Amino acid sequence: MTPGDQILEHIAQVLEQLAADVRAHVGSSTTSLAVPSNTSNHTRVGTNELLTRDDLAILLGVKTRTISRYVAAGQLPRPTMIGRYPRWRRAVIDRWLERRPR
Repeated sequence: MTPGDQILEHIAQVLEQLAADVRAHVGSSTTSLAVPSNTSNHTRVGTNELLTRDDLAILLGVKTRTISRYVAAGQLPRPTMIGRYPRWRRAVIDRWLERRPR
């Protein structure tokens, strides 16, 4: 599978999940599609939440530049690149947080 095919597959998964979420929401007793107040630029694919550099910086309580330094030094899991944009799987970061030395 080429990188382009992987991106298209990922986009298809995101769209399928979005459609399922909309169907579930419309089928509920709520009639509006209100956006939660705590939204950010992260992406959800099923149970795999993808975090942006900003999301990860907030989660870790550091500046975004620190995230880049951690990655370069091998102190943070490498991101998955979506095009030219780095994303980290929330599950991977949660495991990393559990295992990292304090």
